[in-house]
Amino acid sequence: MLRTRRVHDGVGFSVYDVACRAPASAAGREEASSAQLEVAVALAGSFVVHQPQGETLILPGRAVFFAKSQGYRVAHPRDGGDRCLLVALNAARRASLEEALGRTLCTNPVSLPGHAHALACVLARGEDDALLRDEIVARLLVAVGNADPATRGAADERLAQRAEDYLVARYSQRLRLADVAGAAGCSEFHLARIFRRARGVSLHRFLVILRLRAAVTRILGGDSDLTRVAVDAGFYDHAHFTNGVRRELGVAPSELRKKGAASRILQAWR
Repeated sequence: MLRTRRVHDGVGFSVYDVACRAPASAAGREEASSAQLEVAVALAGSFVVHQPQGETLILPGRAVFFAKSQGYRVAHPRDGGDRCLLVALNAARRASLEEALGRTLCTNPVSLPGHAHALACVLARGEDDALLRDEIVARLLVAVGNADPATRGAADERLAQRAEDYLVARYSQRLRLADVAGAAGCSEFHLARIFRRARGVSLHRFLVILRLRAAVTRILGGDSDLTRVAVDAGFYDHAHFTNGVRRELGVAPSELRKKGAASRILQAWR
């Protein structure tokens, strides 16, 4: 039994949470990707993929590529099936990724660093913020491509600054990674990997900090309508704001009104 759930759509790509509840079985009929390229990141269970270049056991923490022109067959070595995060790319998106990596993708199965597998699990679980989903996909694909350089130069700093300026001016809006990357003048993949190095936080975390700072400043100024403060700052609603505050600051919004609490948080941001 195969269950496929679409968890995100972006510019030139779609992301699916795919669960297969198959019993132990030999390789089935030949399949082929309908997308230009599919990247399947194993989250749970296991399967064996049979491709022209050989057979590979895919376990959690490994990824396999399915190219449009390449047939493959899948077997399950044990009962229980598997669960994968599947990212389907069109031709333009694949070209953009390869440009960011600086080379043509090798389509052999690969082992992933721990953070890449964690990102895949987070994305499959579901996140409300579109920019966060976009960034997770970009960082995941760069990690799968194993092309994250260890150093950055002045050019990366300029890109990060342009992205920061764009976020600062529009933090209350609904943003997408493609918008920010377009303003910075680079691909989403490149921006996602250099921004954290340049600023010490991810794009999404930086955006959340901007929103929280704006909201907290209003609360400190005496605004008592927490729902309106939250929406004006770019949060979906009061509940979204409350969850964001708890995750990022460790306190509830109501606690920000207590003497000294908000000031300590703002001071920590400087």
